[in-house]
Amino acid sequence: MKCIRCGAQINAYETNCPYCGAVIEKGVRWKNKHDKATSEYEEAANARLDINMAAIYRMLKIITRVELVLFAFIFVLVCIIAAVGPIKKDIYYKLHKKQIHAEIEELYTAGEYGPVRELLSEYSLYGDTDYKEYSQITSYYYDYKSFTEEKYGVIEDVNLGNLKRSDMDILVNRIEDILNERSWDRIESDRNRKQIEIWREEVKEFCRYYMLMSDSDIEAFEAKNVDMETKDRVVEEFAQKKGFRYVES
Repeated sequence: MKCIRCGAQINAYETNCPYCGAVIEKGVRWKNKHDKATSEYEEAANARLDINMAAIYRMLKIITRVELVLFAFIFVLVCIIAAVGPIKKDIYYKLHKKQIHAEIEELYTAGEYGPVRELLSEYSLYGDTDYKEYSQITSYYYDYKSFTEEKYGVIEDVNLGNLKRSDMDILVNRIEDILNERSWDRIESDRNRKQIEIWREEVKEFCRYYMLMSDSDIEAFEAKNVDMETKDRVVEEFAQKKGFRYVES
C-alpha cells in the first residue's frame, strides 16, 4: 500500500509511515484489533490456568484426606494386631498348657536350655512360679554361655598376642556370676544344682589350669562379695604368669 501523505510504498500493517511519519489508520485499526485479541487470549489462558490450578488443589486435598484416612486405618490395624498377638498367645497357652509344659520339660531333660528359654519368653512364663525351675536353669545357662564365649575369645587373643584388659575384665565378671554364692544359694531344684555344679566345676578348672589362679582366689570368687581389688589382681597376675602385656583398648 502507499502512504497517503508521501506516496511511499509501505507495509499495510504499519501504524506510521517509516518515511514521513504519517499515521496509517488501517495499520492502527489492525494493531488495536491485534492487541485486543492478544489481551483476550492471555486473559482466557490465565482463566484456564486458574481453573486447572484450582482443580489440582482440590485433587491434592482429596488425596491428602485419603492418605490421612489410610494412615489412620493402618495405625488402628497395627494396634489391633499388636493387642491381639499377646492375647492370642495367652489363649493358646491356656488351651495347650499341658502340651507346652511337656515340651519344656522334654527340652530341659535333653539339656536344650536355649530353646527352653525361648519358650518361656514366648509365652511370658519366665519367672512364673510354676516355671521357676526352668527359669533358674536358663538364667544360669545364659551366664555359662556368656562365660564360654568370653573364654574362647580370651584364649584366641592370648595366642595372637592381642588381648585387651577390658576383655579380661569381662571374663572375670562372668566367672564371678557363675561361682558366687549369691546365685548358688537361690537354686532350689536338685536337678538344677546337679547341672549347675558341672558348669561351676568347669569354670573352676579353667581358673585353676588356664588362668593359674590359686585355690584361695577361686574361693574368694565363690564368696558372696568378691572385692574389686581381688579381681584386678587376678587380671594382672594372669598376664604376668602367661608372660604377655595387655594391648591398649
